Amino acid sequence: MSTTTALIFNIFANNRTGPGLTGVQAGFKKLHAASVVAFAGVAGVVGTSINKAAEFDRTIRLAGAATGDAGVDLKEFQRVALEMGAKTTFSAQGAADAMLELAKGGQKVSDITGGVLKSTLTLAAAGGLELGAAAGYMTNALNTFGLKARDAGAVAAALAGGANASTASVESLGMALGQVGPGALNAGLSLQETVA
Repeated sequence: MSTTTALIFNIFANNRTGPGLTGVQAGFKKLHAASVVAFAGVAGVVGTSINKAAEFDRTIRLAGAATGDAGVDLKEFQRVALEMGAKTTFSAQGAADAMLELAKGGQKVSDITGGVLKSTLTLAAAGGLELGAAAGYMTNALNTFGLKARDAGAVAAALAGGANASTASVESLGMALGQVGPGALNAGLSLQETVA
């Protein structure tokens, strides 16, 4: 420690301010208080970021487990969720939440990453839906009508188109489809005929 630094430290540590140093000491106290407040703010932001990253990681792991695929590539799930978060109006966490719901609905990893997620995000955007609800409507339509993952775009188009052609919303059509879908299928109706 240099002599000057030691002298300044000694003055403040022992409160020997002399007649001209009381303002300097008060200034250092204010600077210290401001530094503590700034540090607390930065620590809060860092803590929130760490919590969000942990939540994202947890959701990705749950989605991977829900698919039932033993060798699921979680890095691919993360990549797709981050990509959808960057390319759409939804966050990466929202995309991960939708992946989890799609996986719970029986979609395979390759189907989710191969287009079902993208179609679900399109459906959610078109209908102003929460991603979990859009994923539920998507899996319900695919499963009820025995459709393949490649038909996910047609499901989104049918629900959005049906809502646009009527006074119904995408949400109400999605809920109604859950009720009448099996009967419509038994009657020989397609998804498009059912929501028209």
